[in-house]
Amino acid sequence: MTIADYAPEEAVAFWERMSTLGGGTLEFLSAPASDKRRVANSKGWIPEARAVATTKLNG
Repeated sequence: MTIADYAPEEAVAFWERMSTLGGGTLEFLSAPASDKRRVANSKGWIPEARAVATTKLNG
């Protein structure tokens, strides 16, 4: 995402907005991850995404 000039923080905001739309499916019954898990995963990946983008852009 960062290499393509997208802000990875926007993935967090996107999934937070999606979670407000409802659904309420129990995660273990759903093939895709829950919105809460997607937000948590996205937040965890931001530092790595930034590091990869910096490395690709600088070297």
